[in-house]
Amino acid sequence: MCLEIFCYHLGITLLHAVENILWVEEDNTDLTYMYISFRIVMYLQFFDLLSICCIARIMKRRYQFLNKRLIEVFKYVHNEDDILREIRELYSVHRKLYYLSETFNDVYGWQIFFILISTVLSLLNSANFAFLTENNAEKAEFNLGPYVIYITAYPVFYACSTTALTLACEAAKKNAITTSTLLFRKLPWLPYIIGCCSTRKELMDIARSAKELIPTFSAGGFYQVNQHLLSSLFSTVTTYLIVIIQLSLST
Repeated sequence: MCLEIFCYHLGITLLHAVENILWVEEDNTDLTYMYISFRIVMYLQFFDLLSICCIARIMKRRYQFLNKRLIEVFKYVHNEDDILREIRELYSVHRKLYYLSETFNDVYGWQIFFILISTVLSLLNSANFAFLTENNAEKAEFNLGPYVIYITAYPVFYACSTTALTLACEAAKKNAITTSTLLFRKLPWLPYIIGCCSTRKELMDIARSAKELIPTFSAGGFYQVNQHLLSSLFSTVTTYLIVIIQLSLST
């Protein structure tokens, strides 16, 4: 994961350097510095998005470990003390991951919301600018290099990063559902092979509470981050893109 993060940072830095070099060639100094400052803010947003994806993937891997370990306990552990100790430890990790997801929403919820809004605006703005540039290409007296990057590279960056964010949160939630399902469906059967009444009661309490510990990832509390959100997002972009194309063809 460290190598992956390094590659992301290196790629964004190189793209930023190339674009800045192209923009410096422009005669409009105020516009150049304003645009470069805007891109620096955008890169900070990308770095936040990268950390969000990494945290979501770490949570997914923790849930995968819980699922694997729970299956092993249910299959191969038959001693009462060992079962109880293992279930307590795994349930404790499951509960901590749930509270971590709530903290995740508190810290990154609004940031995810603004990232999604920025994705829609960037895709539509780049598409609109592409049609304007095409219509005025023969009259253009500026360097087309930065504009080509603006039209192609950044929309791809936004689309891929938003897709990665959504899929990472969705994968973490699916594994969490599997963990809760294993605890809720399997634990009620364990008391029949365990004789202690207090142990049976504790396992039944864990089974009932595990059903409620399914995390949800939200964008500032407005909507949940899942595959349905991703499809709605790109459907909205496609609809407005059709409108832009019709307007450009009619003028």
